[in-house]
Amino acid sequence: RQMAFRTDGVSQYASGVGSYPFVWMYGGDGSGNRLMMLNTSGQIYTKGYGWLHDKFQAKGSYASSSHNHNGTYVRMTGDTMTGHLKVRSGGDNGAGGIMLYRNDSTTSLGERLGGIGFDSSDGNVPSDIDEASASIIAIAAESHGTSDKGGHLTFWTSPVNQDDDTKGAERMRILDNGNVAIGTTSSTNKLRVYGSFRVSAGHAYFEQHVYMGNGYTDEAMATTWRVNDSTNNWNWHNLDRYQVVLTYNSHYRSTKALDMGRIHKYCDDYDGCQVVLGMVDWYSSGTKYEMAHYTFRFHYDAGTGRWRVADGGPAGGNSGDDGDSSEKHILNAFDACYFSEHQYIGGTAQNDGTKQLYLLYWSGYTHSSVKKKKCVITFMD
Repeated sequence: RQMAFRTDGVSQYASGVGSYPFVWMYGGDGSGNRLMMLNTSGQIYTKGYGWLHDKFQAKGSYASSSHNHNGTYVRMTGDTMTGHLKVRSGGDNGAGGIMLYRNDSTTSLGERLGGIGFDSSDGNVPSDIDEASASIIAIAAESHGTSDKGGHLTFWTSPVNQDDDTKGAERMRILDNGNVAIGTTSSTNKLRVYGSFRVSAGHAYFEQHVYMGNGYTDEAMATTWRVNDSTNNWNWHNLDRYQVVLTYNSHYRSTKALDMGRIHKYCDDYDGCQVVLGMVDWYSSGTKYEMAHYTFRFHYDAGTGRWRVADGGPAGGNSGDDGDSSEKHILNAFDACYFSEHQYIGGTAQNDGTKQLYLLYWSGYTHSSVKKKKCVITFMD
């Protein structure tokens, strides 16, 4: 019932009886010292530490010209291997912990470096880390080499009612430069959130500038921000407004429905609302950043759909009834951008009898070979 493995050239079999070791491993120094033993109870003996009462435990030293892991050991507790994993460092700063690394000849940009998955055996145990209920996965930020070790850290979760053996979704990424992206995989700022977020208690503080919209998204809104000015004084700024930006690729010769709830809030009262309608980045040569717009006072009755442009722009005094199925524009800005009560799709007016206002991206000042203008409308109370 016993076996012995020797590297010291000594011809000897392992002795021992009963529940004592049935596998012995000897060192190569010719001393006959036993380095490790395994007994019939599944326990392991290591030189210098004795019999281990846990299922697996290893202790010792490893040293080379570049590593020194003195006193580090791994311990898995519980006789049925259902316990927990302990990793203890011997006190050498930077040497302790768990290292997961990719072992191949070439590691390229975007390849996984390793990860940890969290799941259960109910259903089945996933075959891939990204199929786990939740996981943390490291990804190479560049092709790796001696001077190229950049990496991203990603966080994944699976939604409720997802089938097993199905990939989850990446929810957040810490990029190689420390920037954080939520709902997207890239960020040129310290934090980028793709989608909505809410501060439900307290305030949002900004010590520098506040940017709203970048010309490539459809909508940008804000309420009240506290901004630190150049003299280091905190001031409250009321920026309660609603803004929509349309681009060539998303709405050429088509409309986007505006948020009527916000128009009612701003424009359905005695003083109405201030509206700015115009185009941005329209210069034909592509060498200048241009803005052109009209500003006017606008009134809208949420109950009847009756509207009126009180002053400003070429539509001063213009009025109409939203929802009466007539094709009518509230304001035309340079034959390029229209504030309209009618829906358009691909240049064709639609049958529209609802109380709904739109922003229309039209063909004027669209220099397709150079720059694509943006249509912008902003409502302010």
